[in-house]
Amino acid sequence: MFDFFKKKKDSVEESGKLEMNKEMFLSTMKVITDYTQRDVIKIELSNDECSIFDSKFGGLPYLGVDDEVPLSTDNKQLRLLGQINFADLPMNSYQLEAGLLQFWAMDNDLYGLDFENMISQAESRVIYYSSIDKTVSESQILNKYHPEGEGYFPIVDNFKLHFIGGEEGISIGDYHFDGLFTQEWNNLYPNNLISSYYDLPDEILYEDEFNEFSGFGHKMFGYPAFTQEDPRSSEKYDDYILLLQIDSVGIGDKEIMWGDSGICNFFITKKDLENKNFSKVLYNWDCY
Repeated sequence: MFDFFKKKKDSVEESGKLEMNKEMFLSTMKVITDYTQRDVIKIELSNDECSIFDSKFGGLPYLGVDDEVPLSTDNKQLRLLGQINFADLPMNSYQLEAGLLQFWAMDNDLYGLDFENMISQAESRVIYYSSIDKTVSESQILNKYHPEGEGYFPIVDNFKLHFIGGEEGISIGDYHFDGLFTQEWNNLYPNNLISSYYDLPDEILYEDEFNEFSGFGHKMFGYPAFTQEDPRSSEKYDDYILLLQIDSVGIGDKEIMWGDSGICNFFITKKDLENKNFSKVLYNWDCY
C-alpha cells in the first residue's frame, strides 16, 4: 500500500468521533474530479517489434544523420528511456502533431536523477526533433550509440507504445489534492469537519475505491502518481504539469522497474510545452 496512505490522522480527536464513510468519500471525489478534468493520453505497452521511428520505452533510439548521442556532464553517453512520435498521438489540446520527443537518462544507481536540481539535465535529457529523417538506418545509429552504464537501468529490452486519449480528474498524489478535498468535504459535511484527507479512517484509505484515484499507470498529461511525495510542492515548480509518466510493469520476461516498484515522472510548464522548449523539464522518480 502506498506510503502516503499510511500517515496517521493526528488531527482527529479521539473523543466525539466524526461520521465518515465510503459514500461520503466518493461524493466528495465526484465533486473535485468533475471540476479538475484535464486531457490525458493513456499509454498501453506491447511486445510488438519497434523501429527507430516508433513510440517506445527503451530500445534503439532515433538519431538524425548529424546528431550525436546526448552526454552527461562527464561525457558519458546517456541511454534512451523512451521516445514519443507525435504522429502516433490522438488529437490533443497541446497540438502535438509532428516530431519526436525523446527522454534520456544515465544508467547509474540514481537513473540520472539530480535531487538538488531536478531540472538540471546533467545526467538526463529531453530532446525534441521537429522532423524525422526516414532515410536514417538502424546500422547508422548502432555505429554511434554505445551508452555507458552500471547495469541499473530501469527498462529491460523495449516496449512499443499505444495511445488512448481521454480526460481524468485530479489524483490523490497531486500536491493540490489535500487542500481541494478538505475544502469540498467540509462544504458537503459541515457537521463532520476535517483538516486533511488523512483524517479519513483506514477503512476508506485502504479501500479499492480510494486506490482508483491514485493516478498510477503510463500516461502523458493528466495527473501524476507518486510512491513518496510530489516534488512540485516547491513554489518554483508550482506551474509544472505532467508531461510523461512511466510506471513499473512486467510483460513476460521484460520489465520496467524503478527501484522497488516505483514510478517516474517528467513535468513541464505549459508555456514551455507550447513553445516546444524542453530544456527545463523536471525529472523525478521515487519508489517504496
